[in-house]
Amino acid sequence: MAFSLTLIAAAAIAMPPQQTKTPPLPRPMPLLNLRDGSGKMWNRPAFADKVVLIEFWATWCASCKKMRPTLNELRKTYADRGFETLFVSIDQDKKALDRYLAGKPFDGPVVHATDGRWSEWDVTSVPAMFLVRDGQIVAQWTGETPKAKLDEAILKALAPR
Repeated sequence: MAFSLTLIAAAAIAMPPQQTKTPPLPRPMPLLNLRDGSGKMWNRPAFADKVVLIEFWATWCASCKKMRPTLNELRKTYADRGFETLFVSIDQDKKALDRYLAGKPFDGPVVHATDGRWSEWDVTSVPAMFLVRDGQIVAQWTGETPKAKLDEAILKALAPR
């Protein structure tokens, strides 16, 4: 047993470090030209002078559902300071999305991205969240993220420059 553990440890040490393809932060946000249910266009000009948390999600994603109360609470907490949330659904079936939204109100606009535009954001799993300030991604997370981490990043992004 000890010999096996030694071999595993030696192999782990000998392995090269994992390379990440995610560019460093801050970086310009990729294009996002999508209309929400009210008809508002969400694109780079819509993000000017704002801090926006963009969540890429899907109706079938359990972790996305778990994050919803936290994201709704963050929006309520910081809305008066120029903070907004934007929920980008990557669901393929628009009718299924509409049925889901009918029973699950969101605190914040929801847009539907089926044209692969979400792949430009390097979204490999959901939920994927990006904090954008003035069109620049300043923080990002994948999966269920503790509220304290989100609070910290939002407060930093909202702070005067």
